Amino acid sequence: MFLALLFLSFVHLPACNAQNVEPFIFLRDYVGLKEDQIAAIRNGKAIAKVVESRTPDEVFVFGSVYVRSTPEKYLKLASDIDELRKLPSYLAIRKFNDPPQLSDLDGFSLWMRTTSSN
Repeated sequence: MFLALLFLSFVHLPACNAQNVEPFIFLRDYVGLKEDQIAAIRNGKAIAKVVESRTPDEVFVFGSVYVRSTPEKYLKLASDIDELRKLPSYLAIRKFNDPPQLSDLDGFSLWMRTTSSN
């Protein structure tokens, strides 16, 4: 199965006439988000949507979140793996090799780990 993730973070976009500017045209016309979903993104809610694929063995997931920051500050944080590890919302993070290798996913799991005090 092929899994593709597209995640967009929008950094402080102009509020005026937001429905007719990029990236909102893209969100509406190409991703297929409805106006209420686009408004939710502008209000700080993260949105995810499974996007139609060419074949049944492909899965495409689109995600978006609005970030109140400058592009420079956001990119600096997003590329600092050590700082991201300190954030409570990051369960795990690791940098892939160039080129990526299967071993980059060692220890990666889609299942949430739980601990028991018993």
